[in-house]
Amino acid sequence: MKEYIEKCLRHSITIEENVEVWDKLPLRYKGSYRLYSVYQNKVKWLLAQPKEDLRLTALRKDRKQIEKVSGLNCAFYFTKLNHYSKDAMMNEGIPFIVVEKQVYLPFLGMILSDKDDRRL
Repeated sequence: MKEYIEKCLRHSITIEENVEVWDKLPLRYKGSYRLYSVYQNKVKWLLAQPKEDLRLTALRKDRKQIEKVSGLNCAFYFTKLNHYSKDAMMNEGIPFIVVEKQVYLPFLGMILSDKDDRRL
């Protein structure tokens, strides 16, 4: 995780599991996500990694709740993501990282794509 993000952002980052936000969130988040704090160039933001496949509506709602409670920007970290969800998240401005494919972090002003996995 850390190596891929550093490679894409071309900055060294620090990632550590976030404990302080867990105490403020409802219990269901502990079963659905792994939450990490990311420090990059004096900017702190959260990285939420879903433990299982979640629907887009749940991701929207959960991101708003996590950002409200923590006061920090929150991005999702996926190992895979379908095209519809990826396009919908980009249109709505929801930050995400898909391993080895795409980084979309609008709060940092970054849209990077390693490869376009659509074949015609």
